[in-house]
Amino acid sequence: MRCAIVCLLVGQALSLGTLDKIQVQRSIDFEEAQIKALEAELAASESLPKPFLSQRKAEEALEPAQDASSLPKKEHKEGTTLLISVNENDIDQIPLRLPKLIKAQNHKFSGGQWLVYDNNGVKPSQQMREVMEKSMADMHIDGWMEVDYSQEGMASLYQKVGMRFAPNTPEGNLAHFWMMDQCETEYCAHYDLSVVAFAEDGYSWVDRGINVMQNNEDVMQVVSSTPSKKQVTEFMSTADKSSLLQTTASFTASTCEKVMDEAHTYQGKRFITGRMYLMNKARYGKLFPIAGASCKRSDLRWEEVASCESCRLSLKRATLDEAQRGWHLDFRAEASPALERAMSLVERGVAVTSRLIPHRAAALELWEMEDDFEALHPSF
Repeated sequence: MRCAIVCLLVGQALSLGTLDKIQVQRSIDFEEAQIKALEAELAASESLPKPFLSQRKAEEALEPAQDASSLPKKEHKEGTTLLISVNENDIDQIPLRLPKLIKAQNHKFSGGQWLVYDNNGVKPSQQMREVMEKSMADMHIDGWMEVDYSQEGMASLYQKVGMRFAPNTPEGNLAHFWMMDQCETEYCAHYDLSVVAFAEDGYSWVDRGINVMQNNEDVMQVVSSTPSKKQVTEFMSTADKSSLLQTTASFTASTCEKVMDEAHTYQGKRFITGRMYLMNKARYGKLFPIAGASCKRSDLRWEEVASCESCRLSLKRATLDEAQRGWHLDFRAEASPALERAMSLVERGVAVTSRLIPHRAAALELWEMEDDFEALHPSF
C-alpha cells in the first residue's frame, strides 16, 4: 500500500515536470508518516478483545436498568388529562356549557383539556369544526380529537381489550374504550357534555379524587358528589367555611355485590359510571385484556365490562361526599334561554334534582320555577 502511494506521487511529479525534487520528497515523507500512524492505530485496535454481539447487548441493557432501579417507576406521565365527549348535535351546547364546566374544575390539567368528538365515524361538519376551534381560541380547551372508527384502529383496540364489543350500542360505547386508551397521564378525568358542575371557589373535585386514590390503593374510579338539599342548606348557613377544608377527602366506597347480575339483566345499575369520573390509568390498565369469563361478552357496554372486571379484581369506586363544596348533575336539555338561566343557578350552587334519580336534573320547567323563587327571595 505504501509503495503504491509513493510510486503514484513520483509518477505524478515526473509527468508534470514542474515540481521541484524537494517538494516531491516532502510530499512522500508526509504521506509515509500518515501511513505509519494509520498502521499503528489498526494494530492497537486488533490487539484488544472483541466482545460478542450478545454480550455487548447485555452490557448495554444492564447500565440503564441499574440507573433506573434507584428511581420509582412511572407507568404514565404525571398529572391529569380532561376529556369531554361531544357529538354533532352539540353545536349549540358547546358555547353554552363548556366555559361553565371548565370554570368549575379549579385544576390545572397538565395533560390538556380535550373535546372527544364522536359521530359514529362521520367527520364533523364545517360548522362543528368552527365551534370547536373557537373553543380553542377562547382557551377553554387545548384541542379536539376524533374517535377512530377505522378497521385498523378498532382491531388494535379489540386486541388491547381482549375481546370484540359493539362500538355503537349504546351510542358512544367505542368512545369510552378509545379515549381512555388515548389518555397518557396518571389520572384521566371525563365528562359527558350533558353533565353540569358546581364548585365553591378554590374547590377541586379532581384534587380530592386524587387524594382518595393515593390513600386507597383499591380505588380505581372516583365520582364527584351529587347535590343534596340538606347539604346545600347546611353549607348556606355555615359561617365558618374553614372547617370544610379537610386534609382527607370525604367519600363513600361502593362494592360489587349483585351489580353485574343487575347489569346483565339491563336494570340500569352500574358499578363503574361513564357520565363523569376520575380514573387511575394504571389501575384501569389492569382490567385489560379482559380475563374474566363472565366479563367477555360482546353485548356488554363499556360500563358493564369495566364493572365486571373491576369486581373480579376487587377494585372499588369512590363517590365524594362533599356536596357542600362541589357537585355534578346530569342535565339533559336543549340549548335555549331557559337552559342558560338554569346554568346561572348552577353557578350559584342551586340544584333542582329529579326525585327518582338523584344524579339527574329535574325538568327545565322546574328550574324556571326555582329561578322565579330565587328572584323573589335573593337572600334565601
